Amino acid sequence: MRTRRSLLALLGACALGAGTAAASAGAAALPGAVADGGTPKQGHNVLVRPKQIVYTGDGSGFLAGPGKAGRRPKPGRLTWSSWTTGAAQGSGDDRINNCEPFCAAGSFSQYAVGVTLFRPRRMLGLLVFTRMRLHYTRGLNPITHKSSRSFKLVRAGGQLFWS
Repeated sequence: MRTRRSLLALLGACALGAGTAAASAGAAALPGAVADGGTPKQGHNVLVRPKQIVYTGDGSGFLAGPGKAGRRPKPGRLTWSSWTTGAAQGSGDDRINNCEPFCAAGSFSQYAVGVTLFRPRRMLGLLVFTRMRLHYTRGLNPITHKSSRSFKLVRAGGQLFWS
């Protein structure tokens, strides 16, 4: 009887371990988003469900959650409603620096957006989303005066950037 219980406990632990390994393998197969341009590194600037996405080379435009805008912004985290092998859906704010009188002294304004990441591909050995679309939920983009804006992930040497 005791041997039978031990055997059942061992089989249960093995089944639990196999389920955990399968879940980990599934999570590893999800594409990441390039959260900040430059040399891509999984878990550093290529992330699943990043809290922010910087889409400009100088940091004057980035996506984050609601928070304090102005000269010294205190952004929150992007909210992701879904993240699959084919696409990701989220929401947050597009934060744009007015660069007046110059970018280092400028202040940020924030505009509510829906974020869609799609078209996963392998780039530089990493599975990443290569397209990003922003949909402005409360008015138009202040620069393009359109209700949406699209970005493409581009490779420049050994680096990846949103363009």
